[in-house]
Amino acid sequence: MESGRVLSLCLGALAMSAPSILLGCTSGDGPSSGPVVWAAQPKPGPAGLPPAISGGTLLVQQDGSVVAADPDRDVVWFIDSDAQTVRGYVKLQAGDEPGRVVEDGAGRIHVALRRGGALVSIDPRTGTILERRAVCPAPRGIAYDVHSDTIHVACADGLLATFPAAGGAAVREVHPDTDLRDVIVQDGVLYVSRFRTAELLQLTTDGAVAQRTALPSATSSGPGLTTTSVPEVAYRTVALPSGGVAMLHQRAQQEAVATTPGGYTGGSCPGVGVVQNAVSFIQQGAAPAIAPALMMLSLAVDVAVSSDGTQVAVAATSSRGGSAVYTYAVSDLQDALTNLDVPCIPPQPQLNTGGQAIAVAFDPYNQVVSQQREPASITIQGNVIPLPALGAGDEGHNIFHTGTGGGIACASCHPEGGDDGHVWTFTGIGARRTQNLQGGVMDRMPFHWSGDIADMDALVSVVLVGRMGGAALDSAATTDLGAWMHGQPALTAPAPADAAAVARGAIVFNDSATGCTGCHDGPQLSNHQLVDVGTGGLFKVPSLIGVGYRAPYLHDGCAASLSDRFTDATCGGAQHGTTAQLGAGQISDLVAYLQSL
Repeated sequence: MESGRVLSLCLGALAMSAPSILLGCTSGDGPSSGPVVWAAQPKPGPAGLPPAISGGTLLVQQDGSVVAADPDRDVVWFIDSDAQTVRGYVKLQAGDEPGRVVEDGAGRIHVALRRGGALVSIDPRTGTILERRAVCPAPRGIAYDVHSDTIHVACADGLLATFPAAGGAAVREVHPDTDLRDVIVQDGVLYVSRFRTAELLQLTTDGAVAQRTALPSATSSGPGLTTTSVPEVAYRTVALPSGGVAMLHQRAQQEAVATTPGGYTGGSCPGVGVVQNAVSFIQQGAAPAIAPALMMLSLAVDVAVSSDGTQVAVAATSSRGGSAVYTYAVSDLQDALTNLDVPCIPPQPQLNTGGQAIAVAFDPYNQVVSQQREPASITIQGNVIPLPALGAGDEGHNIFHTGTGGGIACASCHPEGGDDGHVWTFTGIGARRTQNLQGGVMDRMPFHWSGDIADMDALVSVVLVGRMGGAALDSAATTDLGAWMHGQPALTAPAPADAAAVARGAIVFNDSATGCTGCHDGPQLSNHQLVDVGTGGLFKVPSLIGVGYRAPYLHDGCAASLSDRFTDATCGGAQHGTTAQLGAGQISDLVAYLQSL
C-alpha cells in the first residue's frame, strides 16, 4: 500500500503553467519545487516498445471530468472537460500498462494494470495513489458494484476477484471460466465476457455460471459469394441503459480462405475482409440477434452507448477513413438486424481524431469523448485536447494495427499481439489454428505451422502484401515490424493452485519415458522443428511458454483443453510423446505443470 504517496500529478497548478508544461513529481514522496517539462524517458514494455492496443482506457466521471489510462507511458491522465484542459497526470510503475478504469461511489478512481498485475486506486482530487493491490498476472475487466461497494476485477487466467472499494484485500475469488475480459454489474446481476470466444457469462451470487450466452454466426451474401462468419474476440462489452449489454466483437470467416494474392480480403461486405467487426445487443433471457457487419472498419477496439440508449460510438483504430470514431443510431442497427437484405451497415457520422483512436465514451451531455495515441490526445465532440506527453511512436506497432485495402489488419487475427483462437480452413492446406505471436516470435522461424514462410521478408511479401492486400514495405519497415512483434511478451502464468501437483507434473514432463523434452526443450520449450506427431503431417513444434492461455491446441485446434490433448485419441497418439501409460492423476499433474509455464 502506498497511502498518501503522490507519484506525479498537477491538479489545478497547470493553469499557472504553459500548455506544454506539467507540474509533476519524480519517483520521490513529495511534489517537485515547480513546473517541469515532461521529462524524456524510455517507453515502457520490452525493449522500450509500446504495447498492443487493447481499447477501453477511457472514463467519464459522474461530474463530467475525463480520466484516461495511457498504456504507452504508464500514466493516468485527468482532464477538465469544461475548461477542456489537462489537469494533470499520475505516474505509475514502468511496464504497468494501465487499462480499464472505473469510478466508485466515493469518487475514487480504480485502474486495472494489465502487465502490472494489480488494481491501483487513486484519489483524483489530490493525485494520491491510495493503494496498489495485487490481483493476477493479467487483469483485464473491472467494474464497480454499488450494491456491495466493491470492485470486481476479471483476469485472463479466469480469476474474478472482488475487492472492497475503500481498500483492503480481496473478499472473494472465483474462477467462472478462462480468458475473462469485461465485467458488468446490471440490476444486481454480475456478467463477465470472454475475450476470444465472445461469450457472455451470467453469474450466480456465489460466482458460478448461471447462464452462458453465445453469439450466433452470420451468413452474408455478395455478388457470387456467400460466407458464414463465427463470433470471436470481444474487445469491449458495456451495459445498456435499458438493461442488457452491447458487445463489440469480431467474426471470422468459416469457409475456406484462399492463400492466393488477395485471399484474405474477399469479404461479402464492402471494405470488410475475412474478419468482420460488429456490435451485438444481448438481453437477459433472449437469444441475441445476428448483428450486421460494420462496413469499412478494419480494427474496432472500443464501444460506448449514450445514456439515453439511442447512440452507439465505435473507436476504429483502422478503417477506410483512417483512424476515427464512428457513431451509429441504435435504431439503425436494430433495423438492420431484422432486415435480411442488409448483412452489413455503412459507417455513420465520422469524427476524425487526428491519431489512432483507442477508446471512446459519452459524457453527461451525450457528447462523444475519444482517446487517441500518436499524437496522444483527448477529443470531446471534435475539440482536440493534446496530452503534453513524450511521443510513443513505433513503426512496427503502426503497421501491425493498420488495415490494408482489403479491410484486414495484422491485429485482426492477432489481437493484442497474440492470437484469436480461430481455426481457419485454407484452400489446399486444411485446418490451421492462428498461431500466437507473443514471447519472442523471431526466435521461432521459419513461420507457420508448416514452416513454409522462411523469414520476415517472406512473411511480409506472402502474407501482408500478398494475401492481405497491404502495401509493400521497405527493409527498414520490415525490420521494425519484426522487432515490435518479437518484443511482445508472453502472458505470465498465474500462481498455481496446487504447487505440489505442478512439481509432480514437472517430473512427468521431464521423464525420458514420456519423451516431452525431446521436442519441448530450450528457452521456449520448443526445438522449432517440423515433426509428425500423428496428426496428419509435419508441423512446427510450438513454444509452451504461456500455453495455458492458448486453447484450443494443436495445428487444427482439435484439443479444446490441455487435458483433451492427452485423453482424446484423435488429437495425437503414441507419436506425440508416450503418454498412454499415464494415469488420470499423472495427466492432471502434467496439465497443472503446463499451465504454470
